[in-house]
Amino acid sequence: MSGPSGDSPGPPVDDLAGEDVLRPVVRRRRREGAVSGTAYRSESAAADRTAEASPDTDEATKAHEPVAASARAAKTVDESWADAGEATKAHEPVAASARAAKTDVAAAKADKAATRAAKTAAKSSRAAERSTKQKAKGLKRNKRRQRGLGQYMAMPDLRGPKIAVGLLWFGTAVLCVLLGRLASTGLWAIVAAVAAWQVTTAWDSDEFSSPTYSKSLAAAGAASIVVASGVGTSLAGWALIGIPILLVLLHVIMGAKPADSGAALIGTILSAVAAASVVLVVRAETWAGLLLVVAVSLYDAGYFVGAAESTSRIEGPVTGIIGVLAVTFAASAMQVAPFDQATAWIAGGLIAIACPLGQMIVSAFLPTRDACVPAMRRLDAYLLAGPLMYGSVLAFGA
Repeated sequence: MSGPSGDSPGPPVDDLAGEDVLRPVVRRRRREGAVSGTAYRSESAAADRTAEASPDTDEATKAHEPVAASARAAKTVDESWADAGEATKAHEPVAASARAAKTDVAAAKADKAATRAAKTAAKSSRAAERSTKQKAKGLKRNKRRQRGLGQYMAMPDLRGPKIAVGLLWFGTAVLCVLLGRLASTGLWAIVAAVAAWQVTTAWDSDEFSSPTYSKSLAAAGAASIVVASGVGTSLAGWALIGIPILLVLLHVIMGAKPADSGAALIGTILSAVAAASVVLVVRAETWAGLLLVVAVSLYDAGYFVGAAESTSRIEGPVTGIIGVLAVTFAASAMQVAPFDQATAWIAGGLIAIACPLGQMIVSAFLPTRDACVPAMRRLDAYLLAGPLMYGSVLAFGA
């Protein structure tokens, strides 16, 4: 609505709030003649209604304020989530790059670990190859030794008090030599009997089993030959021939085969020859008997020391021969009867050669070179050394 004078239209009544605002405006327009009587009454009624509704509007506005605040807060949260989503989207390439970097680091560590494992495996493989080659070489060496004379060289038995027993044996043997023929005969007869028993027992196995009485016959036969040697040389010779024949006959008489007496014959002859020769030397010349016992005892000691921790079969005999040569040097310097300086070296040289040969002969007649025959091993070096020394005494003593 516009006034007659062309004034701009007044503000709508609905846009005004409150009696204090609308009523003065309506009155002023009524005085100015811009509003007719009817219009005036209409506008006055509208102003009254607006004035009455204004308090309700204020109360509604006040009641709506928490909702509006919640709406604004929700809008703010939405905006924050939107910003966070955008930030997350913006951060995704960086996070992907970080994950890729971590994956690369883990892959690098895995590659290093695999490289180290491969190097360790290669080292282990090379070590295994070296060990296999060394074992193969060792087997080849052992086979060569078994094909040669080394197969007859027994390794010393390190179990038990070997040094104490050796010293006791050496002292007893020397003492019996100094005491004379009877003492020597008794000692060596006992050792021969035990050795014959052990050799006969060593041959018992699943493939070959001698009669139970073979051991007793072998021990009695060996001791008898040694006792005969203490009586005289001729009687010793007849005993060495006759007793083995008697052993075979006794086996046949008792119902066994002649072959069943084989183990008893081996034990009797090996032990009796070695022990009887020592007794014969002592009977012939006490000093020669002492030289024989000391020289062979030092050979045994040197052999034990040299071969005990060695993988070679040569070190034991070489060390033992050095001991024999040391005794020979002393005997030559002292000119032990019946030898002079030259003949002492001849006798000592024969002993040095005979000791290892006697050991190998005994090993050849045993089921295995490492058979448990400790008494026979005390006599094996005398098997050739004793008869050769007895021959030297007879040759150089005249």
